[in-house]
Amino acid sequence: MNAEELIKNIDWSELRNQKRTLLGVIDKHYNNIASESLNDSAKDDLEGLVNLIDSLQDYAVDQLGIDSIHVFDFDDEDPKDGETLIPIVNLKEVEFSPESKNLLISIINNFGDGQHPNCDEQTFNYFQIDYVKNIIKDNDEKISSSLNEVGQVVFTSIKKRLGIL
Repeated sequence: MNAEELIKNIDWSELRNQKRTLLGVIDKHYNNIASESLNDSAKDDLEGLVNLIDSLQDYAVDQLGIDSIHVFDFDDEDPKDGETLIPIVNLKEVEFSPESKNLLISIINNFGDGQHPNCDEQTFNYFQIDYVKNIIKDNDEKISSSLNEVGQVVFTSIKKRLGIL
């Protein structure tokens, strides 16, 4: 079996659930300052696995032509009987004005890490709030300097809505 056949045979539904669980573990134990949080090395290892999954997903969609809804969409995923998934807080949990949403889509696409799928109207809700907050914190000056006066007002509103200000 070659690599392409291997990737085509991945159970994308199961991989999405596994990725969600992995991200939940990282969030719960690292970002929420749990009493026994993961050390930096363990966090890097887990995030490396998430990046591997992201790369597999990107390759499946971009190179093998697998429909992205099968690869990236979490909404249709339900836990199996007796299984509990750790929830991930993503952008769908926060209400944004259309202007704020459009600016956030642009920010994610222009300043993101390049390891995530392109952000658009369909994928926007699946981006994690912490990922977006980190993009904004890491690129605040660059983003601000690229905006006109109205954009500045919208950007400030986004930062308040996300709890950055």
